[in-house]
Amino acid sequence: MKFNYDIQIDLHGWKAEEAVSKVRAICCGRHGRSVMVIHGKGDGKLRKSIRDYLSTNKTIKGFELGEEWNIPGGDGVTIIYT
Repeated sequence: MKFNYDIQIDLHGWKAEEAVSKVRAICCGRHGRSVMVIHGKGDGKLRKSIRDYLSTNKTIKGFELGEEWNIPGGDGVTIIYT
């Protein structure tokens, strides 16, 4: 199965605050787009920060957890719909 997204960003090694700012900037004003965020698995801090931000952002249409949809990368990715 092949997955296609409008935008793909790799945030491996980023600090949580900087990564959330990057996600915010990419999603702002980009309605009708899909964004694959690769945050990696690691200790889970980056994943949690990004997903916490998304769950409180009212401008995001939705997001999917890689592990719940069997997306390559599993819990190391999050898909955002703007």
